[in-house]
Order: sequence, then structure tokens, then C-alpha cells
Amino acid sequence: MPCGLILYGVTLAHEMHWIAPIVGTGFVAFGLSVGGAVTMSYILDCYKEIGTQAITSIILIRNIVGFGITWGIQPWITGRLCLFIFGKAARGMTAKRYQSMALKVAVF
Repeated sequence: MPCGLILYGVTLAHEMHWIAPIVGTGFVAFGLSVGGAVTMSYILDCYKEIGTQAITSIILIRNIVGFGITWGIQPWITGRLCLFIFGKAARGMTAKRYQSMALKVAVF
């Protein structure tokens, strides 16, 4: 999961190909799904006496992190995905209009 978060952030910061942040998101999703199961198995195996309280805490933390990623980051990803794919073409289509608007502003 940390690898996915780093990969996602670095590739967006350096404006790399759109598939790189998607791979980072895949690593984060894998970490969220596997991390909880591995942690719960470890806790139940090693700390049998406090297993119930530990599992409750793990599930709570896992769900809070999952909610935060889904609620806070997913709308941003969805909004930017079109720009990753079609952004350059869209800027090319509006270049002349932008230049004429910029000239009008520069005159004032």
C-alpha cells in the first residue's frame, strides 16, 4: 500500500502516462483488501486473549481508511481522468480562442 501511494503521487506530480497512477491505485486497493485479513490472522494467532477487541479496532481503522480514500480521493480521480486522456486534444482545440482572450486582457 505505501508503494501504491508513493507511485500514485510521484507519477501525478511528474505528469507521467495516465496508466502509472492507475497502477498505484491498484496497489492501494490490494493493500486495503489484503492488509486487514493478514493483520487479523496475525492478531488472532498471537494474542488470543484480546482477539475480539483487537479485531474490532482493526476493522474500524480499515473502514475509516477505506472511507477516506473512497470519499475524498475518488471524486478527484474521476474528475481528472478525462483530462489525463483528452486534455492535450482539448487544449489544442481551444488554443486560438485562448490566445484571442489573452490578447484582450493584455491590452487593458
